[in-house]
Amino acid sequence: MTDLPATTPVADLVRWAKMRWRIEHDYRELKHGLGLDHFEGRTWRGWHHHVTLVTAAQAFLTLRRLDPKPGCRPDPLPGPRRPPGPAEVLDRHRHHLRTPLPSPRSSHRQPRT
Repeated sequence: MTDLPATTPVADLVRWAKMRWRIEHDYRELKHGLGLDHFEGRTWRGWHHHVTLVTAAQAFLTLRRLDPKPGCRPDPLPGPRRPPGPAEVLDRHRHHLRTPLPSPRSSHRQPRT
């Protein structure tokens, strides 16, 4: 920012200042939220592997933050359902109820003609 010409618009200066805050915020998230500072290995290859995975995790979280619902799926564990009403309880247990037997007077007789 010190090498910018004097004719640089104020809006650009503000954008650069905000970009610095974003970089500091991302670094803090990498260290504390994603474990960038948890590496305890001894090899360059191990450090490179750890940093690559942490950076990929941060990229994933950034994309999720920018588009929180990319192809929404239904919630596999929906909230509590309302208790069933009396009619629903009876419908569920209707098969246990006996159907009344036909009375002997209402047998299937053919009418006389």
